Amino acid sequence: MSCCSAATSEALEFPSLLAVLAGFASTDIGGRAVRAIAPETDRDEIERRRVRYAEIAREVERDGVLVPSLDGLLDLCSHLEGDGRGLGGPELLDLAAAIEASEEVVGRLESPGATPQCAAEVETLRRMEADAAQAVPPGQHGGGCAGLASRLRRMLNRRGEVRDDATPRLRTLVRDARRTQASVEASLQAWVREHGNALADDSTPMRGGRLSVLLPSGSRGRLAGLVRGRSASGRSFYFEPSEVVEGNDEMERLASDKDVERSRILAELVAQVQVLTPAIVARIDFLAAVDAMQAAARFAVDVDAVLATVASDGPAGEAPLLELRGARHPLLDPRLADRRELALGAAGNRGVVVPLDLKLDDHGGDSRGGIGSGAGGSWPGCRTLVLTGPNAGGKTVALKTVGLLCLMNQAGLPVPAGRDSRLPILDHVVAVVGDEQSVLDEQSTFSARLLRLREVWRRAGPRTLVLLDEVGAGTNPEEGAALGIALLEGLVERGSLGILTTHLTQLAAAALESQSASCAAMGFDPQNGLPTYRLVVGPPGGSQALALARRLGLPPAWLERAEHFLGSEHQKLRRVLERNERLRERLLEREAELARRTAETETARARFETRQESLRAARERLGKALGREVDALRRANRRRLDEALAGLSSTSRGPGKRAFARAAASLHGELDRDLAAAADRASRAPGEIDPAPEREPEEPSQPEEQRPLVAGERVRHRSLGWLGELVELRGDQATVLVRGKRVRAPGADLLAVAGGERPAPGRVRVQRSPAPSVEAELLLIGQLVEPALDSLDAYLDRALAAGRERVRVVHGHGSGRLRRAVREHLRSHPAVAGFDPALPSAGGDGATEVLLR
Repeated sequence: MSCCSAATSEALEFPSLLAVLAGFASTDIGGRAVRAIAPETDRDEIERRRVRYAEIAREVERDGVLVPSLDGLLDLCSHLEGDGRGLGGPELLDLAAAIEASEEVVGRLESPGATPQCAAEVETLRRMEADAAQAVPPGQHGGGCAGLASRLRRMLNRRGEVRDDATPRLRTLVRDARRTQASVEASLQAWVREHGNALADDSTPMRGGRLSVLLPSGSRGRLAGLVRGRSASGRSFYFEPSEVVEGNDEMERLASDKDVERSRILAELVAQVQVLTPAIVARIDFLAAVDAMQAAARFAVDVDAVLATVASDGPAGEAPLLELRGARHPLLDPRLADRRELALGAAGNRGVVVPLDLKLDDHGGDSRGGIGSGAGGSWPGCRTLVLTGPNAGGKTVALKTVGLLCLMNQAGLPVPAGRDSRLPILDHVVAVVGDEQSVLDEQSTFSARLLRLREVWRRAGPRTLVLLDEVGAGTNPEEGAALGIALLEGLVERGSLGILTTHLTQLAAAALESQSASCAAMGFDPQNGLPTYRLVVGPPGGSQALALARRLGLPPAWLERAEHFLGSEHQKLRRVLERNERLRERLLEREAELARRTAETETARARFETRQESLRAARERLGKALGREVDALRRANRRRLDEALAGLSSTSRGPGKRAFARAAASLHGELDRDLAAAADRASRAPGEIDPAPEREPEEPSQPEEQRPLVAGERVRHRSLGWLGELVELRGDQATVLVRGKRVRAPGADLLAVAGGERPAPGRVRVQRSPAPSVEAELLLIGQLVEPALDSLDAYLDRALAAGRERVRVVHGHGSGRLRRAVREHLRSHPAVAGFDPALPSAGGDGATEVLLR
């Protein structure tokens, strides 16, 4: 059951929205399905629609278009509803295309894991098709809808005509007809050569399926044969020589047999269609429903629409709230201007739209925004809002935006608003907007409005949204205000959600005094005399009728006289309101600046935490790497020493060898202690990274690399770093005394040390070199998927190291495979905080803007 009347739907321009949305459909029947969408009240039905939309939107985003462009499906459905009467070859080809398209859609949506609800609908289609296939008479072709589409393609050519080789009999008839025609043409050509002087020309035209020649008008009766008619000019006549009459008769018979066979084949194909008509119609209906949701998904991409969160009842059974963040009226969105022009005949707004922020509930909150932006204040919890402000300041658009987005939510469609928007499931939406005068029903403007207000009073309740424009207008202001205040109190008592726009100060004052209602105004800049389109909670705003009149160019003399009649009290009130507006604007500016700084602080904090986490992970990786290197070094040294000791023990034991064994064992222990110390430093590396230890300055004498090696002086190993005393230098081999042990090493690996012991090694110091600058854009166009993803990973590592927060990946449009692979990879990449398609001016869907953590 629909939640609104036709009058409310028209007042909120829901049919106009559906007309624009239908322009996103790929098929005419999908467009009809979009136009047939109606807001529901059944929660299960709304949830089913939302789930179907979400599944199809994910599939379209991941793998591209589901339903291709198809024409003629509405006409095809008309033929099918008439038991297949009127189906010809072209219509059968359209049917084959529809079945093939539906088969592809069904194949992509039949996975219970990825699209459970659509998969259940596909299973129903399969069962229906199986039941229809069982009704196929014995001897006829089976294979269901897919088999039927295959036969149609095999039997018909591209023009929808039966192919010459559709059946063996037709193939034989076509072959015989060609052979007979060739024989007749040969006989006729021979006759033409023999009687050429008597002919009007030497052509052999086909007339009525029979070959003939043209003779001059004066030649009648001179030759044997049949006259088959006169030419258009009357100067010649078609003549069939007696030599080809029999051959033409055979051609005519074969042509008739071919037509009969082709008609039989078409009738057989139509009969097969009739058997499967229920399954075919179900497939086309499913195709239309998928196309409608695909259109909604395309619409959502264009206007950044999302499925709003469904507001649930409160813990004590309280009615749900209504909260919109960043809401935009879709019929004002400049991105849909061209589509509005195609669907509605007028493009409408092409300028910037100011988003609307609004919250209605029992627990208080803030309402910021307008048709434009949002800043504002907060008020005690209220479910009904009285909205005032200047003429042409956006009151009606704000009211329509709330109502239209609620209808879209009840229809299971995405709404152009922020992801944190919450909308209730309503039993009734009642909107009274504009003049509903009816001359035929003898209703005046005010009487027609009163009848609609009677509907408001009857429908009021905690699950009803009431939207009233210009309450109290159309009659005496005192009586209109009295009716409006009484209605406001009734809505408050029944707990209705409502927005009432008015210019009556009495009604605004009543809202300010109420505990369950509140007042707000659309902003107005007194400096330039223009509305700001921002909704701000607080004191009512002025109508600014004279300011609007000046802006529209009304005569100054007229306006000056009007100001004179307003009186001094009104002038004082206007000055007070202007002063309030200036104060409110300054407060809004300060609040906006505070919000901006808060957002910057949060961004900086998140960036700091991310970098801290990156450093912690780097320390852990470094510690593990050092630990592995220490373990490997310990094992290698122990293995070499064990081999040396084993070799020594296998020889005779002299005093020198026993001393060497003791020295090797001592060296073995020292190496173990040194490695244990290195392992200890490695274990501390993940938790702390110390600055480099200060080194004692060495003597500024001759550089170590240039000093010659002299026996008795201290030397240092270039790569290993140990110190010792040079005992002997023989050729390029040196003997060094290291901690009481003699060690041999190439002389080229040693450096002379000026003197003094080497300072004790400091703790491990890890220093990151400055990251090179990284370009802000990565170009992947023309690359295959796997190499492109490797390039993307390397690029993201460099960008993260360089401290970039946002980069662009250009992958192009193409078939869409590279785009889908890139976005799927970004979705699971740990360094990526989010991504969106680029703006149209920056490449649109051919590029992706990436936000790094």
